[in-house]
Amino acid sequence: MSAERSWGHRKGLIFGSGTEWSEQRKFAISAFKSLGFGTSRAEKEVLDEVIQLNKLLEKDVGVPISVNQKFHVAVINTLWHIVAGSRFEYDDPDLHTLIRMTGHVVRFRSLDSDSFMPNILFFMPWLTRLAPKLSGWDNFLASFVAIFPVLQRFIDEHKKSFDPNSPRDLIDIYLQKIANTDDKDSSFFGELGEKSLLIVLLDLFVAGGETASSNLTWGFLFLASYPEAQAKAHEEIDRVVGKSRLPSVADRPKMRYTEALINEVLRMVTIGAMSIFHSTTEKISNFHGYTLPKNCIVFGNLWEVHHDPGLWGDPENFRPERFLENPDASVYVFSTGKRVCPGESLARDELFLFTCGLLQRFKFELDPASRAPCLDPMRAAVLRSHDAKLILRPRY
Repeated sequence: MSAERSWGHRKGLIFGSGTEWSEQRKFAISAFKSLGFGTSRAEKEVLDEVIQLNKLLEKDVGVPISVNQKFHVAVINTLWHIVAGSRFEYDDPDLHTLIRMTGHVVRFRSLDSDSFMPNILFFMPWLTRLAPKLSGWDNFLASFVAIFPVLQRFIDEHKKSFDPNSPRDLIDIYLQKIANTDDKDSSFFGELGEKSLLIVLLDLFVAGGETASSNLTWGFLFLASYPEAQAKAHEEIDRVVGKSRLPSVADRPKMRYTEALINEVLRMVTIGAMSIFHSTTEKISNFHGYTLPKNCIVFGNLWEVHHDPGLWGDPENFRPERFLENPDASVYVFSTGKRVCPGESLARDELFLFTCGLLQRFKFELDPASRAPCLDPMRAAVLRSHDAKLILRPRY
C-alpha cells in the first residue's frame, strides 16, 4: 500500500526501506543541520511566524473562531521557509490545496462511514482493489495526484535559479546532491533523484505540517477546557518572559510548568497512535512468545504506552503536574527507534514557541454558544480534534 503513492516503490522518509531509506534519511538529517534545525536561525523563523499569527488573530478577538487552519498555515510557513526559501500568504490557493489534500491523506477513511479503514487495509490490502471507492482508496490516491503538481512547481522554479555553489534551502541542497551523483544505483541519481525529492517534500509537508498544527490545535482546546491550567501557564510566562519581548527556546529550562503542560497534551492525544512502520531485517524466533518472520511490519503502540495505568496511574485525567512530580517521565510522540522523526527538535521548538507566544498575548476560552468540545480524537492516521470554536481575549 505504501508504495502506491510513489510509482510502485516504497520511497521517502516515512515509508522508504532498505539502503534507499538509509541514504535518504542520512542526507536529510545532514541537510537539516546545515539549514539550522535546532539553532537560533530556526528559532527566528518560528518567531517570525508567531508575530504574523498574533497579528492575524488580533483581528478575531472576541469572535468565536476555528483556529486549526490558521495554525496549519503558520506551522507550514516555518517549515517551508527552510525547505523552499519562501513562505505562503494565508490566502494562497496552492497552500490551501496542499492543506486540503494532505488532510484527506491523514483522514484516510471510508467515504460512506466513520470507520477507520486503514486499520483493515494495512492487514488486508487486497480490499483496495476489491472496493476502492468504499474503502476510501480512490480518494486517497486522488489526493496525491492533486499534491504532486504543486510540489513539482517549487522544484521547477528552483531549477531555473539554481546555483550549485550557493544552495539557499533544502530543495537547492537536494538538487546539488542530484547534480553531483554519478552512481546509477543511488536514489539521488538523475530522474530517480528528482522523484525521491518529490516524495521527501511530500513527507515533510504531511508530517511537518499536519502533525504540528494538530498538536497546537489540541493544546489550545485543552487550555480553553482547563482554564486553571491556562492560568498557571500565563503566570509562568509573565514571570519568566514578561510582556516586552518574545519567548525564546532559552526560556524552556525556567518554564517547567509550560513544558509539563505541552507534554501532557502530547500524552493525552498521542496523534500518531501507532508509530511509523518498522520492519524486521531477520527472523526473530522468540519475541514475548511470538515468532516474527523476516520483513515483518512492526508498529509501536504509542497510545497504549501513553495510557497505561501502570505507568501513569490516572492516564484518563488531564494533569500536567505529573511531569513535575516525575521529571523523568517521557512521551514518544515522534515515533521510536531508527525511524524517530528527523525534525523532532524543530517540532518541539515550534510547540513551545507558538504556545508561549500565543498565551503571552491572548486568553483562550470556549464558545459559550456552542456545545462543550469533544476531547476524544477523530479516528484517522493522525488523531485530529473535532471542530470546535474558541474565543480569544487580549491580555494586554
